[in-house]
Amino acid sequence: MASEKRALTEVDRALVQAFVAQRRLNATQLKRALAEIITVSNKLQQGGDDSISVTVNEDDVTQEQIEEYIGIINSELYQLDYEIRCSIDLDNMLVWQLEFVD
Repeated sequence: MASEKRALTEVDRALVQAFVAQRRLNATQLKRALAEIITVSNKLQQGGDDSISVTVNEDDVTQEQIEEYIGIINSELYQLDYEIRCSIDLDNMLVWQLEFVD
């Protein structure tokens, strides 16, 4: 899926911070992190009004959303010689890892 060029959002930046802190996230961890980040972003956009439901669950996060966020982030990280790469671990689970690009 080709990502359209846009400026990084607060969600993108928070996801980069999650990768800087963890370096590696499996599918469950990534979905959970992204759901929490999007939920906080939604609440901030609503002015912190808790009466409006803006919660995103990890089950709501799709593979397409993950690919879109990672693609946009990678277009910016690549300029800094970093990239988030997806691979399969020994347990046959998808994992994303922040790596230095030679």
